[in-house]
Amino acid sequence: MNSSKHIRGLLVVALLGMGISQFIGRVPSVCGLALGQPQGPVAAGANRTYLEVGVLEPVDGVDLRNEAGQPLPVLVIASPGQTVKKGDLLAELETSALVEKRMQRVARKQKAEAELVIARASTQREERAANGQIEIAEKALRLTQKQLKAFVEAEYPNQLTAAQSEVNLASERLAMMERNMAWLEASMKKSQNGEATQPASEEIHVAEARAAVLEAKMHLQAAANKLTFLTSFFREQRLAELELAIAQREFDLARARDAASDAADRGRAAISIAEMNAQMASDRLAHLEAQIVACSVHAPRDGTVVLPKGSAHGGPGEAGIKAGDTVGNSQTILCLADVTRLKVDIPVSAQAARQILAAQPATVRVDAFPDRTFDARVASVLPASEVPGNYDRGRVTVMIDNPTNDLKPGMTARVELTLSRRQ
Repeated sequence: MNSSKHIRGLLVVALLGMGISQFIGRVPSVCGLALGQPQGPVAAGANRTYLEVGVLEPVDGVDLRNEAGQPLPVLVIASPGQTVKKGDLLAELETSALVEKRMQRVARKQKAEAELVIARASTQREERAANGQIEIAEKALRLTQKQLKAFVEAEYPNQLTAAQSEVNLASERLAMMERNMAWLEASMKKSQNGEATQPASEEIHVAEARAAVLEAKMHLQAAANKLTFLTSFFREQRLAELELAIAQREFDLARARDAASDAADRGRAAISIAEMNAQMASDRLAHLEAQIVACSVHAPRDGTVVLPKGSAHGGPGEAGIKAGDTVGNSQTILCLADVTRLKVDIPVSAQAARQILAAQPATVRVDAFPDRTFDARVASVLPASEVPGNYDRGRVTVMIDNPTNDLKPGMTARVELTLSRRQ
């Protein structure tokens, strides 16, 4: 009796096992789909459903980075999912280090501007001094040229005329003295012959006349010598002296002009260097002030704060930035996106890529809403040959409208696509 019951139990178990195995053989894989594979088996020529997993991303997003030029701690940062308006403060970075540096650059800018003022003033002084030397040299040259002209046109002719007149006067005086002496000598001879009564007085007069004649001859000789000196030596010597003085004045003028040119060149160079230094100091200060302004990150438009791409699903990136963290130069702090339209990129086999059509509908499911499906459409299909780094996998981009903002960037999405019959 017991043995018959045991045999009947084994038969029941066997029959149940056979039924279950047949049932399982008729049922497709989980949810009727296998990841990355078409649903199978199906009737010949029928469309098949394809399933792949991706991550939701904003279609339109702006990465906001640390533009302060150096790593800085975060003081305030907006939370992911926060909806903001254009101009709202999203993040605030510590500026104390930059403010201290700004004080130094303000001092450098003021010093550079002071050096520029000094360079301009010094150049003006040197130019005035150089121009003064040029003016003095020009006046000295004109004076010497006038002296030469006066000598040639007036001074020498007057001296020559005076010397000639002096010679003529001395000649006339000598002739008069000679006539007087002759008359006195004749008178003295008459006295000696008894015709005069005071011979001693006459002799004195004759002696005086003879002395006057000798004196007149000396005057005439001196006047003649002076005239000879004027005509033979003085004119050439004086002309040479004045011409040499003019050459010296011309040389002084040229040297003064060269000195003025050198001073102007030095002044321009000094001013140019000072201006460049002042401009560099001003630019550096302006750049630093722009960095300080950049420490306050404001929303460039309306949108929703999201984590940077690649960070929401545990991949490498800059997720989890919070107050107190230090962000590097140009590091993305957060992303401001329009989450009313999302997309998901999924890899597909080369064969599947040929069977998916642009603009065809798709269905999206997410873990956060297990009982809901979201309508989507295929935005683009890239064959394997056009996907960088992939030689056997294509890429499909699916767009999802999200007007109620139920879906969030970073959610894992399962995308269901219908493969067409074309191969």
